[in-house]
Amino acid sequence: MFTKQQRLRFLSHRLSKHNLNKLERKTYLIHLIYSSLEGVLYGVFALNEFVFVKSMLGNPIQLGLLIQIQTIVLLISVFSSDYIKRTVNKKKFLMRIAIFTRVPLLLFFIFPAIPSGYIGGFFQILMLGIMFMYFSSMPLILPLLSIFLKNRYRPENLGKLFGKTNAVCKILSLFSTMVFGFLLDLNHYTFRFVYPAMGVLGILSIYILSQIKYTENLEYSSRSIFQSIQSSLQKMVSILRTNRPFLSFEMAFMLYGFTYLTAFSIIPILYVKELKMNYTEMAIYKNIPIIITILTSSRLGKLLGKIDPRKFSIYTYLIFGLSLVFFMLSVFFKQYFEIQGIRFYSLLLIASVLLGFFSSAMDNLWNVGSNYFSDANEVVNYQATHVSLTGLRGSIAPSVGIMIFGMMGYTGVFAFGILCLIIAIFVLHYSMGKYKIF
Repeated sequence: MFTKQQRLRFLSHRLSKHNLNKLERKTYLIHLIYSSLEGVLYGVFALNEFVFVKSMLGNPIQLGLLIQIQTIVLLISVFSSDYIKRTVNKKKFLMRIAIFTRVPLLLFFIFPAIPSGYIGGFFQILMLGIMFMYFSSMPLILPLLSIFLKNRYRPENLGKLFGKTNAVCKILSLFSTMVFGFLLDLNHYTFRFVYPAMGVLGILSIYILSQIKYTENLEYSSRSIFQSIQSSLQKMVSILRTNRPFLSFEMAFMLYGFTYLTAFSIIPILYVKELKMNYTEMAIYKNIPIIITILTSSRLGKLLGKIDPRKFSIYTYLIFGLSLVFFMLSVFFKQYFEIQGIRFYSLLLIASVLLGFFSSAMDNLWNVGSNYFSDANEVVNYQATHVSLTGLRGSIAPSVGIMIFGMMGYTGVFAFGILCLIIAIFVLHYSMGKYKIF
């Protein structure tokens, strides 16, 4: 067996082969540990909606709100970016985020372990509040992570090292999703102990992130925060008015977002109520797209750098639309085969693989797609506009999906999504014919 010091020396030697300086090696080790812990959290909370429907008996309206929370918190970025820039002690600010957003997860200890305990809706509402607190950390932590890494990684190493830690994060999320699904099959109320454990792990991960040393670079401004917010909003409107290719890109993106959020607000209901899946089966279908993403993301990222992002978007939306067709068909054709007691639905397997290719393409498009429409000095403003619009659509789309589901069922929701994607593709095709960006 190797001692701890020997393992650290071996890892440091491996990192030195990547031409990293001492500061980058130390930062990368911290970044890697933080990403690993966050990967475990991500994998556990990937089954959130299924726990809510299957174990907590949440109704469709409450489920729509749970999904809505995960995107509406992105609107916080409109108000938080200027505050983060002005914060003197960013490490202390990080630990405050950890306390306020991760400690509430300990409340899951008091949740009932019997179905009758969830009659009345109190604990479903409590979970919505806890999850709002948890997900609200994302638009606060990500800018701070970017500040730390940009301050400590050289430009030629930033993308490479971030990509490696992101891959580790996704791989660990696969394992934690499967383990959590297995535990939930043993006991549907295992979440009462797993979620509080994730709260402790989440605080630890943020503490580890705060250990990255960086040079403070404060931005002083005579404007109040409210004036800064007003200026940011005016800048967003100006960008959309003056940059027509970017406007069409975002219009299509909004339509895609409506499709994604409306469809995925009812997929947990499809799995639990219609197909009667157990947690292990749901974890497998949740992980298939992630595996495809890990295998194809870098290749599709290279493709995005070679063609018009609007053309790349058209291909992405076509794949997504095709996956929705198979999801819709799976409602009517439920043929499956079994392996070790696990049911594999043929049409859902096809839908999940297509969803993986879509997710891989969208991962690149969401993160850097807006960059292709701006000058180098305007990248931050364009990405802020992009993220804010994502939060805006997230504030209404899941509720729309649940409303359509109540009136027209699964077919209505998937058909609505496919129609939105067709319109998005038409918008992009028209824009490519009229406006050139290369």
